[in-house]
This record gives sequence, structure tokens and C-alpha cells, in this order.
Amino acid sequence: MAELFATQTTGRDRLGNLTGSSVSIGKVRVRIAPWSTVPTENDGNDFDSTALTLVTTAPLPKLRAAETLACSVGGRKETYSVSGVSDLGRRRAISCSRMKGV
Repeated sequence: MAELFATQTTGRDRLGNLTGSSVSIGKVRVRIAPWSTVPTENDGNDFDSTALTLVTTAPLPKLRAAETLACSVGGRKETYSVSGVSDLGRRRAISCSRMKGV
């Protein structure tokens, strides 16, 4: 199971910038396609980058509204940024990558 999240605008800060918070838009049943971690360096900060593809039968509009998702991969619950959604007929593919620092 994966939980989908979208950002909801909650108001403005003292400088007039929009503020938002992440709200759950539901859970969907997913299957994980083969994945791996790749050692990555970003300005001297080493971390493991993970590109992940999930396959689901959830409705396309719900998936397109998702900005992040949380699911258990490799025994740990991680938060992933959704980078794309593809319609494969009866199924949909969600492309995502692990968010650094979350």
C-alpha cells in the first residue's frame, strides 16, 4: 500500500508568500517494479538515490493530483517525490524518486 499526498494552500505568511501543508488524498494498492539504490554525491553530501516505478490500478486523476507518496520499500517506510504518471490501459505506472532529507 502507498499513501498519496498533495499540497494544500493554507494561507499566507508575514511576507505575503503562500504557505501550504501536505495532506493525504488516499491510499492505493501498488506493486513495486525492480529498483536499486545508486550512490550519489551532491555538493559533498553523499546519499543513496533511488528511482522507483510503482504499478497500480488506481484512477488516473487521483494519481496525477499526488505530489509525494509514502510506501514501504525494502523494509523501510520512505517518502518519494512523484515525477510522472503513465497510463498503461488497465494499469498506471508511477515514476518517483526518494526525497533527500525526509
